[in-house]
Amino acid sequence: MEAKYFEIELIACETSVEDILDLIGKNRVFELGGTVNTKYRDYAAEDIIEKLAAQGINSKKPDHYEDDGASIIMVGMFVDEPDFERVEKWLDDSKVYVQNICCIEKGSTVFVQTQDGVLNVEFSCNVIGFKDNYIIVEDFDEDVFDVSPEDIISVD
Repeated sequence: MEAKYFEIELIACETSVEDILDLIGKNRVFELGGTVNTKYRDYAAEDIIEKLAAQGINSKKPDHYEDDGASIIMVGMFVDEPDFERVEKWLDDSKVYVQNICCIEKGSTVFVQTQDGVLNVEFSCNVIGFKDNYIIVEDFDEDVFDVSPEDIISVD
């Protein structure tokens, strides 16, 4: 079955727990996190993330920043082929302000950077598939690796 990996950033004050649950549907959430703007006391992202975590969604506490930006909710999820159209329609039709979308699909060229304390590796490769919570990539020497989405730093 084909899959895609989406990283979607939403303005927190313009969304709700119900909006996020509707976006996710039955897809696999790799990570849900975000940012909080402490300068303007915009804690909307923190409130939403806490409520989603209480419902069993894989979440991490948002980073706190004192800047001029809005609080952001970041949803990283694997979407299987039957649900591509629904997610893309949600993104097109939603009243929620979508700040940024990154979609990784089979055939995408990505740049991987891993730093696990023992091995620091950087390379460019092509996405050849998806397995569980990993993106399967092939480098230009035809070596195949399972890569975590958090190790992909750019998509061409």
